[in-house]
Amino acid sequence: MKEMVIYEKLDNLYRNENSKKFIDHLIKSYIPKSKIEKVVEKPKGRFRCAITNVKLVAIEDVFKEIGEDKEKQNQFIEHVSSLLDDSVKPAPKLDIFKTNSLALTAKSTDTFLSQEAFHIFFKWIQKKMLEGDKHIYWVIKQMQAEEEFFIKRVKINDEEKIKFINKKQKVKATFGDLTVLQELKKHLKHKKDND
Repeated sequence: MKEMVIYEKLDNLYRNENSKKFIDHLIKSYIPKSKIEKVVEKPKGRFRCAITNVKLVAIEDVFKEIGEDKEKQNQFIEHVSSLLDDSVKPAPKLDIFKTNSLALTAKSTDTFLSQEAFHIFFKWIQKKMLEGDKHIYWVIKQMQAEEEFFIKRVKINDEEKIKFINKKQKVKATFGDLTVLQELKKHLKHKKDND
């Protein structure tokens, strides 16, 4: 699918109030790039790009077609390792790529994107931000605030754990410290002397 067609499709989804929430979901799921995962095994159910509706393939599907061809294996490995780069290394010429595209996903979603759609989606977000789109800014700011809250919460929890450990290390009980333990010690000693 051509880049301009995907831009137009994203703009149409974004204009509609119902599908705008879907765009928000995609932004929160796929941005930043560190959230993205390559799809190794083909999932059950619908396996198409959420933006372009193109059929997708998983990495294992491509390796099945490549077979024992070491040159194509190496070329495909280079391609997969560069998927999130701006300059993606070309995939080997395979029949599977004539009608399908390699799939990407993220942990916080059950959607899939083709690698082409993801790169265009990423550029589309950047374009919207450069145009001063307040809603996109709001979504990104909200994500940052949630991340900062999570980091702050983890930091607070770590500080509480450290305080607890330090407190625990300071408290050391001996038989001389507690009256109940002193009485138990006397009772055991008395019992031993009488036996």
